[in-house]
Amino acid sequence: MSGQKPQISIDITSDTVCPWCYVGKKRLEKAMDKYKGSVDFKVTWHPYFLDPTPRPVQDKFARYQQKFGPERAEALRQHMTNIGKTEGINFTFDGVIGPTHLSHRLIHLAQQQNKGDAVVSALFTAYFENAQNIFDDVDTLARIAASAGMEYEETKAYLESDKGTEEVVKEVREASKRAINGVPHFVIDGRHELHGAQDPALFEEVFDEILSK
Repeated sequence: MSGQKPQISIDITSDTVCPWCYVGKKRLEKAMDKYKGSVDFKVTWHPYFLDPTPRPVQDKFARYQQKFGPERAEALRQHMTNIGKTEGINFTFDGVIGPTHLSHRLIHLAQQQNKGDAVVSALFTAYFENAQNIFDDVDTLARIAASAGMEYEETKAYLESDKGTEEVVKEVREASKRAINGVPHFVIDGRHELHGAQDPALFEEVFDEILSK
């Protein structure tokens, strides 16, 4: 035997404004923690646009009220606040919401530097807990990237260009071709598909099945 640890790939299709994607990441990490030291997990993030319609950046909760109606928006806020508490997430509904193209381009760059997962975590925290603008504020995005170990000036220059745009759009189209119509969406070891923010136990079940073969 080579002594090498088994490797499990995890491909996650997600949008940076999807609260359930943040919850799903937390739950996945709980499951992965049980295999720490015994399994190498290779996590790759893929873009998805929950709202592909070009819209101006606007107040987040006002957008929720427009989309769902005032009563349902308030119920959603309470529900996500409660869910967040169980996962160690302090959801805030302050701040703005807008197109997620820039944040997905940042993730695309981060993955080229093996910092994709760290940047996704930093983006989720910045947006969902600190109400930061991850939509059209290049300086904020570059600072978020720097907090995850990327180089600030290099990242800022990249985001100010159009680099990565074609690649992100292509991946979004590929997700559509694969009939992915909701996120988060997980593909584990290239063949096990899970939809939604599943409980850690379900991820563990899949990991155990893969490791038993």
